[in-house]
Amino acid sequence: MMGRIIGNVATKASTICRSMSVCAAIALAGVLGGMGCGVPQAPPPAGPPPAPAAPNPIPGIILASATEDIGALERAVALELNRMRENPAVYGGRILRTYRHFYDGLWVRTPGSYFTLQTREGTSAVDEAMEEIGGFGRLHGLWLSPGLSRAARDHARDIGAHGSLDHFGSQNTTPHERMSRYGTVRGLFAESIAAGYDAPVLIMAQLLVDDAVSSRFNRHNLLSPDFRSVGVGCAPHAEYVVVCVLSFAEQYKG
Repeated sequence: MMGRIIGNVATKASTICRSMSVCAAIALAGVLGGMGCGVPQAPPPAGPPPAPAAPNPIPGIILASATEDIGALERAVALELNRMRENPAVYGGRILRTYRHFYDGLWVRTPGSYFTLQTREGTSAVDEAMEEIGGFGRLHGLWLSPGLSRAARDHARDIGAHGSLDHFGSQNTTPHERMSRYGTVRGLFAESIAAGYDAPVLIMAQLLVDDAVSSRFNRHNLLSPDFRSVGVGCAPHAEYVVVCVLSFAEQYKG
């Protein structure tokens, strides 16, 4: 759940991937060290191969803030998710310890951001997240699914246009219904929503802390050993500038 934001962000919704989170992401990038990354890719749909990615200006992190390409942001979020899953204890300890320094009471003031976020729990949620994640070993990587990504993108565009952070769409669609548009869902499935950041490392930090969500279901989604596939969709957001939706599935064909 997102708290209040302070700042003039509504007018910036059409330029989602500028330098909003660059300074904060650079600060977090410094603690990643030599941790590897990699997303196992599902077979791509027929068509021309994608253009090669632009050189990464910061070793150890993919910084989508350097481009206005939504697709690059989506791929970078998927890469960052699997980076975290390779060694949750190390990633969580280093990243969240640095993220904690951005707190000022209940406020999160990330350098370079257009806004200041008001949390409900303050650093207690960060401390709890670090303690829980510290007990996790290596997790398998998640396949980046084109079908799940289309479902996630549909919802990101929908809630972004309406200024919502709801898991129900404007036409009352559910996560399962959206995933089923593009494939077949079997077993467990889930959806997580992050808003306000366009740097993947900050998106991971926000979801792992999971402020004001008593069940911590976003944290559990990221750390679940049950899921095998993920889809990522991002879009401009009328209130929080940018929103990213992550769709998870235990089994997905499409």
